Amino acid sequence: MKIKQRLAISLLSIMIVLSISGCSVYKSKDDNEGVSEKPSLSPTRLVSLTTQSEFKNLISLELEKEGFEIVTQDKSKFQIEAIVGNEIDWCQGKKSRKIDNVIYKLKDIDSQKSIFILENEGWTTQCSFYQTSVFKKLAKMLSERWESPKSSWFYSDYIYF
Repeated sequence: MKIKQRLAISLLSIMIVLSISGCSVYKSKDDNEGVSEKPSLSPTRLVSLTTQSEFKNLISLELEKEGFEIVTQDKSKFQIEAIVGNEIDWCQGKKSRKIDNVIYKLKDIDSQKSIFILENEGWTTQCSFYQTSVFKKLAKMLSERWESPKSSWFYSDYIYF
C-alpha cells in the first residue's frame, strides 16, 4: 500500500514540475490563441515582406493572422522588412529559440522611407504556457499601429517594447 502511495506522489510531483516548466503543457481545443481575430482582409493591409531569416514562414503566418495579406512588391504600397537578430537561448521541449532582437520596419515602397520601426525580443514559438511568440507580439503591435490614423505615422518613429 505504501509503495502505491509513494509512486502516486512521485508521479504527481513529476507532472507538476513538467507542467510548470512548460515541457508537457498542451493547448486545449477551447484555447482561442491560434484563432485570428481579424479574418477579413482589407486592401489597405496589402504588404510585401522582405527578410533573409529562416523564420519567414512564421513571420508571414502571424502577420496573416492579424489581417495582413502578403503580396509581391509591385502589388503593395507598403513593405515590411523583418530583421531577426541573434539566438541567445533555446527551449529544450519545444525546439523554440530566443532571439535577442527582432525589428519590423514598415516602409513606403515608393519613397523607401521608414514609416515606423517596431522592435522586440523573445521566443520564436511558444516555449512554455505563459509565453507568446515574438513574431505574434510584433504582428499584433503592427496591427494596432496600423489601425491608428495614418496622420499619426511619423517617419522614423521608433517604438520599443
